[in-house]
Amino acid sequence: KDLSIDLDSFWIYLKNQIVVGGLPVGTILASAASATQFASFVTRDANGNIVSITQTNQNLFKSEVSGLDMDLKYAFNLPVGRMRLLGNGTYFYKYAIQNPNGSWTGQLDQEVNTVGYVSRFRYVASVVYDIDNFDFSVTQNWQKKYHDGPSSFTQVNREVSAYDTVDAQVNWTGLQQFKFTLGARNLFDKNPPYSNYAGVNNNFVGGYDLSYGNPVGRFVYASATFYLK
Repeated sequence: KDLSIDLDSFWIYLKNQIVVGGLPVGTILASAASATQFASFVTRDANGNIVSITQTNQNLFKSEVSGLDMDLKYAFNLPVGRMRLLGNGTYFYKYAIQNPNGSWTGQLDQEVNTVGYVSRFRYVASVVYDIDNFDFSVTQNWQKKYHDGPSSFTQVNREVSAYDTVDAQVNWTGLQQFKFTLGARNLFDKNPPYSNYAGVNNNFVGGYDLSYGNPVGRFVYASATFYLK
């Protein structure tokens, strides 16, 4: 009776996906076939010379996404207090984007893609201990490792390591209508893992991936909440 398991499998097939800024000129004019395929974006004069190429947002190509959302809860009593175990995560079976030539490119665990970094598996897991007017919680945030771009010096591919941080929080409700909270995000002040390609693709940032890690480090916070009756 104290166990809850939610499993939701999803499948999304998107047609006419928006391509922000349209197609690159190099893609449209890559070959005679592509110039014919995307002729509607090219304006020519009476002699067949190109006058302009439309590069506004366009509804083109397809995406296919499927995966599993998981949510687990379990609670049990201890000799003193009560323990709760909580976890939720997402596992992708597939995340693929159609290319202009009709082929498909997988986006999972890849460093450079059209949708930003997508981890095949990530989860958040918490342990909560309740006793009297206190509750203590510790939470792990975890993301799977992914394939990095090649080094600019050695041209060798590598892996960006898995990234996990730990948060902690304590709440006290011993004073009527008040709740006091003290906590810390990234308790152990962990740096995001190194990434080769980040300096090139994030431009103003070097050494880590903005879509994967947070460089802020340990963040301590406190709050007091007053509840109206």
